[in-house]
Amino acid sequence: SDRWKFSTEIGVNFFHEAFRSDAPQNSYLAARMASNLTWNFNDRVKFLQGVEIYPSIERADDLYTKLDSRMRISLGEAMFSQFQWVFDYDNTPSPGLDRQDHRFLIQIGWEF
Repeated sequence: SDRWKFSTEIGVNFFHEAFRSDAPQNSYLAARMASNLTWNFNDRVKFLQGVEIYPSIERADDLYTKLDSRMRISLGEAMFSQFQWVFDYDNTPSPGLDRQDHRFLIQIGWEF
């Protein structure tokens, strides 16, 4: 509808992790499940969220997920500002790193 949009995806991916350390690279065949949500509060404000899940088909203990949430405000015809939170979860991270990673961004951009 004009207010809500929702989509899902399912497929197969080749997933490759290359770490910036002495840890060995990690590659595997993975399923890919994703969804995207857009909620238009009004003509100027909308919430966007994307979720991606990559469970390994080869090793049950290998899983990577990403959650990307954004609150976007239109500042004009093409200009916008947004607050974004990106949450990454890797069940088998590079040695010495946490399984969870959080990024917070404040952005100004243009849509073409």
